[in-house]
Amino acid sequence: MTPALALPWLLAALAALAMWRALVRARAEAWPRWRTASVLALQPLLALLLGLALLPPLRPAAPESLVLLTGGAVAPQALAPGERLLALPEAGDFEGATRVPDLATALRRHPGASRLRVLGDGLPARDEAATRALPMDFEPGTPPTGLVELDWPARLPAGARFEVRGRLADAPGLRLELRDAAGRSLATTAPDAQGRFSLAASAGDPGTMAFELRVLGADEEPRQTQALPFEALPGAPHRLWLMSGAPNPELRALRRWALDAGLDLHTQMALGGGVSIGDGARPVNAATLAETDLLLLDERAWRALGPGGRAAVDAAVAEGMGLLLRLTGPLSAAEREALRAQGFVLEPGEGPRAVALPPALSPEASVQDPLVPVLSRWPDRLTAPGGGVLLADAAGEPLAAWQAQGAGRRGVWLLSDSFRWAQAGYPQAHARLWADAIATLARPRETTTLSLPPRAFAGERAALCGLAHDARLLSPDGTETRLRIDPATGAARCAAAWPTQPGWHRVRSAGTDQAWPVLAAEAMPGVRAQERREATQELAAFAPTPREGDTPPPERGPRWPWWLAWLAAAALAWALERRIQETGSGSLIYGPPGPGNK
Repeated sequence: MTPALALPWLLAALAALAMWRALVRARAEAWPRWRTASVLALQPLLALLLGLALLPPLRPAAPESLVLLTGGAVAPQALAPGERLLALPEAGDFEGATRVPDLATALRRHPGASRLRVLGDGLPARDEAATRALPMDFEPGTPPTGLVELDWPARLPAGARFEVRGRLADAPGLRLELRDAAGRSLATTAPDAQGRFSLAASAGDPGTMAFELRVLGADEEPRQTQALPFEALPGAPHRLWLMSGAPNPELRALRRWALDAGLDLHTQMALGGGVSIGDGARPVNAATLAETDLLLLDERAWRALGPGGRAAVDAAVAEGMGLLLRLTGPLSAAEREALRAQGFVLEPGEGPRAVALPPALSPEASVQDPLVPVLSRWPDRLTAPGGGVLLADAAGEPLAAWQAQGAGRRGVWLLSDSFRWAQAGYPQAHARLWADAIATLARPRETTTLSLPPRAFAGERAALCGLAHDARLLSPDGTETRLRIDPATGAARCAAAWPTQPGWHRVRSAGTDQAWPVLAAEAMPGVRAQERREATQELAAFAPTPREGDTPPPERGPRWPWWLAWLAAAALAWALERRIQETGSGSLIYGPPGPGNK
């Protein structure tokens, strides 16, 4: 039952109780009839006045329109009749504007508002829900300049390749540069005609880090800088088994990268005569393959498996394991036919040949530095009808391809000597090649991760999901805050957090400890202004349209007249319930009978 329905019943009960009490006292003290009737009549009147003071009667609301100033707004020259000028906290100081903490408060203070006019950059996220039932016009201010769009991954596997994408507004003659935490330049580019850009790099070792994006002018001086925090996740979930018919520098470089990236690695290299080096030989059977996410081997190791081993590998791939076959030597006709049956067509070529990879995969210095090694490939021409291309050269010819088999994937790799890049001092370019291959082919592993917003700002509300009841938020200064799950979020199990300082936070929940970056409140001003602008434009486009004859909902009248009336009636009732006696001197004495009052 709502308070508006429950209040009359409660007041009626109190009035009845007061009337019964007055009757009992009137009989006991032998009140005159006029006095008894007056006191009894005042009790329901007092209850009625109290009810009207608590819930005043509804009255028609005066129609009005709200003019709301947001960040970057310019005050209007003049207001139309019925318009009220309000300013959100993000707006500057404007003469004649009433400050409101948010739009919901403004609507509560002005229940007769029938229309909303928003000026400036637009509404922040906290105010979007308050506009759903109100017709709205949006008059955007000056468009933001510089970085207006920016996107990068919040977390990714260590060593994996990632891209930073975005858009520059008003960007003639500007370039963009991506630097790592040590200040080394990783990639540079110029925006296209629409101002869009994309920069590629590779994550380093596991841990939290921050790259830096620079907007450079024609004089190579930075016009704008932006930190890009992210977390490189350890590669332990991927279990890699390397098999080779003989030791070789390609396998050695690959082994070094896998260990640096934190992969669970097992290496096995044959020396002949049944002797192998590395981590020791282990049987190729269903049990060992079930504990492997990706089996990477060359054609000699593939032959050495024999029919039984190859059958076990085929069964494991069908169950979800990944397989990558590196071709470093010639194949027999039977082997080519077997690969054709698996979806790979290999046409013989003539001798190893140099290969040029796309700029996005090549070392950044390869354009200027002629000493960057040129890689080579096995000459066979590879196609995988119905499959996918894992790696292609600059001309688009496949260097590696894959086919799905059951729940797993099988791939063939023709690149021969990617180790040259690692030896020449370009380990990130080498890592990028193999990280993409392993991420595509390896058995997917379930990891326990929380659903955290990829981007958050100090002083703003954020929703953290996938939490347990013991969830805690640890701030950079060591402050620990308990996160209370909102029951309304159901299975998503979300809680609200208001980080007050920028930097790396930690979210701890049910044994999971995950990093969460929070940017400074003033970070990315152009991006946030553009996001508010676009979100408000969408709200205005889908806002309800005003209809003829629509009237604002009624509002409650003022309370103070009813409180004054109740106070006057209460004073009269108090006076009537006292014995009034005129003394010889003409004074009035109030109070119950006593020795001095007879």
